[in-house]
Amino acid sequence: RRAEVGLAALLWGGVIPVLLPSLPAHRLTAVAIILMAVFMALVIHALSLSPFCVDKMSEDGDDEVAPDQDWFAKDQKEEIKVILTALAMLSAIGCIVSLALGGDVAFQSWLSSGTRQCSVSHLDKLQEGGSSKFFCQDGYVDTSNEASILTKGAGFRGGMRVYRVAPVYVSQGGESPVAWSVSRDHVLTGSPCGDEHLGLCGLFVPSLGEECQSSAVCFTSTERARFAKLQGVVTKALHAEGVTAFDADNMPLLILTDPDNPLGNMKHLQRAVGFWAFTVLGLLGFIVDILVNEVLTRKGNDVLGPYQKVLLEEEETRNSAGSAERRGSDQSVSFALEQ
Repeated sequence: RRAEVGLAALLWGGVIPVLLPSLPAHRLTAVAIILMAVFMALVIHALSLSPFCVDKMSEDGDDEVAPDQDWFAKDQKEEIKVILTALAMLSAIGCIVSLALGGDVAFQSWLSSGTRQCSVSHLDKLQEGGSSKFFCQDGYVDTSNEASILTKGAGFRGGMRVYRVAPVYVSQGGESPVAWSVSRDHVLTGSPCGDEHLGLCGLFVPSLGEECQSSAVCFTSTERARFAKLQGVVTKALHAEGVTAFDADNMPLLILTDPDNPLGNMKHLQRAVGFWAFTVLGLLGFIVDILVNEVLTRKGNDVLGPYQKVLLEEEETRNSAGSAERRGSDQSVSFALEQ
């Protein structure tokens, strides 16, 4: 039991914080679910090995009650332990749910590298250099040439999903676009970092054929194909307007959002961290309770040993007295019969 609880604490408090930062966002939640399942199995099995609210019984089946023991108070304490353990396990589930709702994106964005002094005209070089987020001093999103498509979503979220693409210029009225602004279920805006920040900021999206290892966001091949289709629609519209001096296939893909709070998902990350911390505290309490119970059990055995010895001596005395009385009674009966 101690080994299983210790392994669960090591898994949740040590392995998860070390392993998850090395995973891309699209795999983080799946790995966390697997680790949570192992964690839950260890905790539940540890509880089943020595469940709460079990009275200590003697070998002959009678209750061995220590002097002045308050059983009612003990039952209340055991019920509180069960409730706190259940809350800790529910917190583990809440942590994974918060990550799945967007906390994984915020987590990877927080860990990813980036620059706070740049121009959108150099975004392609920044992406090639390994940057995952950017805060530029210029940039303009031409939402008038935005293209969108409505599709049916898949997975546990389901519903309808909207994909959008719009060209990004160095400034309003620029000659040719330098990047693509893409989004899924979010409206494209020209000031993603707020009115106090004059330029554009956001996250880089791996283009078709690139890996998602270092990116905070990752789209499936089907979603990338939808973006490519929308890029073709916008490209035709720009060509019709006489804008042709750009390479549509090699421009970087951007999600325009505040990297410090990507798509408003920082709240989910904060909840995930809170749930994770509560679960760690619950595990520590579980371990402390096991150790304390073992210490008390050993002390209780030391106390009950002399106590049980006294009881045995008293019982032997009573048995001896009873035997003497029976012998005296038998002798009296025999004497009376002889007379």
